[in-house]
Amino acid sequence: MVGYFSQHISKLYADKSLLTVMKAKALFFTQGFSILALIATMIVDMNDGSGTMLEAVIFNMAIVPILLAGMFEVYTGHFQRAGSWVILCIAITLCVISCMVGIGPNKTLFFESTVQFFGAVIAASALFATRRIVKVTTAILLIFIPLYWLIFCNQLPPEPRKLSFTLMLFSEIASLLIAIITYALSVLSESALKNIQQQLHTNIELNEKLEERVKERTQELEEARNAAENATLAKSEFLANMSHEIRTPLNGILGMAQLMSKKPLPEEETEFVQVILDSGRHLLSVIQDVLDYSKIEAGRMEIDCAPVQLDQLLSSVRNVIESRATEKGLTFSIKQDPQLPVWILSDEVRLRQILINLAANAIKFTEEGGATLEVNQVAYEGNSATLCFRMCDTGIGMNPATISRIFERFIQADKTTTRRFGGTGLGLAISRNLLKLMGSDIQVSSEVGKGSVFEFTLNLAVFRPTNRKALSLEVGAEQSIEGQGKRILVVEDNPLNMKLAVRLLTSLGFSADTAENGKLALDLLKQNDYVMVLMDCQMPILDGFSATRELRGWKDSAVPMEARASLVTVIGVTADALRGSREACLEAGMDDYLAKPFRIEQFESLLNRWMY
Repeated sequence: MVGYFSQHISKLYADKSLLTVMKAKALFFTQGFSILALIATMIVDMNDGSGTMLEAVIFNMAIVPILLAGMFEVYTGHFQRAGSWVILCIAITLCVISCMVGIGPNKTLFFESTVQFFGAVIAASALFATRRIVKVTTAILLIFIPLYWLIFCNQLPPEPRKLSFTLMLFSEIASLLIAIITYALSVLSESALKNIQQQLHTNIELNEKLEERVKERTQELEEARNAAENATLAKSEFLANMSHEIRTPLNGILGMAQLMSKKPLPEEETEFVQVILDSGRHLLSVIQDVLDYSKIEAGRMEIDCAPVQLDQLLSSVRNVIESRATEKGLTFSIKQDPQLPVWILSDEVRLRQILINLAANAIKFTEEGGATLEVNQVAYEGNSATLCFRMCDTGIGMNPATISRIFERFIQADKTTTRRFGGTGLGLAISRNLLKLMGSDIQVSSEVGKGSVFEFTLNLAVFRPTNRKALSLEVGAEQSIEGQGKRILVVEDNPLNMKLAVRLLTSLGFSADTAENGKLALDLLKQNDYVMVLMDCQMPILDGFSATRELRGWKDSAVPMEARASLVTVIGVTADALRGSREACLEAGMDDYLAKPFRIEQFESLLNRWMY
């Protein structure tokens, strides 16, 4: 029962302060227990002979209706009103009862009981009533007790009258002290409550201001984040477009230069062609570095995991770096641990890029001696091997201050180094970020004038081929290509790249038709039988992605030529190197992907892979 009423009052005053809720509960239960106490006292008074039964009932039960009414007021949500009027009514009722029973034979007894009741009423008023009620109750007490003594107790014999007078003085002093204390408590509690309310109000205002500031700051941060994301997106889009615009003509320049290099030319012209090739490839590497760092910065760089033949990977690194070393009169060698696994699972393109970056740096900053790439197996457990790659050179070396800065983008040892050796200063930054994506990092040790050592370890899964096809992935590249008049459709909007593709195909014995956009290509595919389509991805009118999707949709066509054309091999050719072009090409229905600019060897390898 007590729990039920307590929960009800808590819910009823849920919007009030905790102090109000506690006071409401205290008043409710105090009145309830007071009623029980009064009933018990009435029973005792009826049996102890201290007065008549009527006096016992009237004196003890007169204020019970007031208490019940007060409980009802609290229960219905009117605590503030209940406390004040209940205490005032009790004080007045006690005065009336005392006057009524004072006519009887027990004047001193009723006088003593009245004083005791008034003390409790004053104490209660300080807690439950307003300050005005405290003052009124105290005034009633201080005035009523002397009047009661003069009217009723003065009629007693000398000895009891002396006792009642002493009791009256004592009760007046005690009541006065209670009044002062309760009044002080009332004032202090009201002042404290006001301070608490003011502090609470201040805290609420501060909290509202803080929330407003937080909201404003959050909005500012959101706007800043959106601006940064938009800037990053704009930069990525700009780099993608610039990449496409630069790589497209660069493909024609390098392609034509490669075709010229295969023809017998005078020594001087051969040198000119080689300069064009070297400069074009250097420009391509600079563009690739900027694009790679952009992808890493935007969090769009992903690491693939595919079978890699380690020996062939290292051979490709040797082929790229040896010519650079020879040009400078340096040596470059690769030392391989005989225990190295034949096949590993890794991202071949990115691992080769890291090794070529480190090797190219070693050759670039070395004037005498050379560089050595050491690859050792440091651990082997289960199906994984831990490989250590060490690039050592006899170059200019670095001091500790330089080592701490070389992995920052666009940073080299100093301005003199940049002028002397060139480069973008992105190679090491890209290599470190790629290694972090692979779960590793680069360690550097160096001494000025004595060279440098760059080292990293990779924990790689060992791949074990289960069929002959996996063991001969590179065989196709060694086969000679004989087009024998097979027809290939070249879809390209750039005249130079179109001419380059036609020249390459013609030199290999193929018959090449051309189309300037996807719409013309689809018209030709409806009329002719082609073994392959080289489809540029970005073209006017109808791009390569849309054209391929439409082509693949012909597979259920009632026209035999269209149904057959839907099965033709489509190779996506694009200079866009930033947007995950390979995945986009495959998703559109293309069979493979070739990035511009490409080497003739790459082009021939792709034809081998899909023709034979």
